[in-house]
Amino acid sequence: MDFMKKSKFNILLFSLLTLIITSCKHGEYMPDIQRANMAVFALDENSTILISDETYNVNFNVSLYYPNDKVTEARIVGIKNGDPSTIKTLQEGITEFPIKMKLSYQDLKSKFGEIVEGDQIELGMDIKMGAIWFSAFGPDGKSTVASDAISLPGSNPTLTLKRVCPLVLDDFVGSVTLNDGFAEIPTADIVKISDTELEIQEYDGETAPYGIIRLTINPKDYTVTVSKQVISASYGPYHNLAYEGSGTIDTCNGIISLSLAVTVDEGSFGSFPFEIKN
Repeated sequence: MDFMKKSKFNILLFSLLTLIITSCKHGEYMPDIQRANMAVFALDENSTILISDETYNVNFNVSLYYPNDKVTEARIVGIKNGDPSTIKTLQEGITEFPIKMKLSYQDLKSKFGEIVEGDQIELGMDIKMGAIWFSAFGPDGKSTVASDAISLPGSNPTLTLKRVCPLVLDDFVGSVTLNDGFAEIPTADIVKISDTELEIQEYDGETAPYGIIRLTINPKDYTVTVSKQVISASYGPYHNLAYEGSGTIDTCNGIISLSLAVTVDEGSFGSFPFEIKN
């Protein structure tokens, strides 16, 4: 280290030590940093987040991410479409965990008014630790839980309920329009395989066992999965062209939106959008 660099380093070190020393009076200690607890929402296996009609009911459990950290009190709150002016308390005075909750369509309507297609109700939990309340949603309507905390294993600090149109797979049966980001195929024919499966057949003129794209639909959250399937035995000089990916169904507009990874034995072409419209 040359003289100038060493001098700058010493000045920086002295400044840092001075800041630490002058920040605390003699005989005092820095206060402990309080760790805010957070909710963990778990949807009941027989419930769905999708509100399809006025007979809707949802059951879920709420626990604490740090169960050994003392919580004075908590309350379950909700917000409609991210608008902070719509925040409502759904249950208060919670002092023991975990808790079980059930909400009906009428419960939600009484708090948030009419719930139409496209509306979302996000649930969270305000937590009081000592004398301090930690709110689930900030003045901007967004969750106050930091992104690094959300990414912790087992973290699920909110639960979002969505008003959707009913899922009718038969609406997608027959000739459909494609927005095919890779092969640019304009149309396809779909058949219904089961109550949760659709299948594109003879895609790009291929015949079985090729040219088949099977879509598996989860009726609880309207997500779609495409397991890896070989579409064609060859693609130019390459072998075993395959599609794999996932997406969602917009039942109100009759659209299935997917992102498909396109591969061959020799490597990958990347991921491409694949949209199906009835």
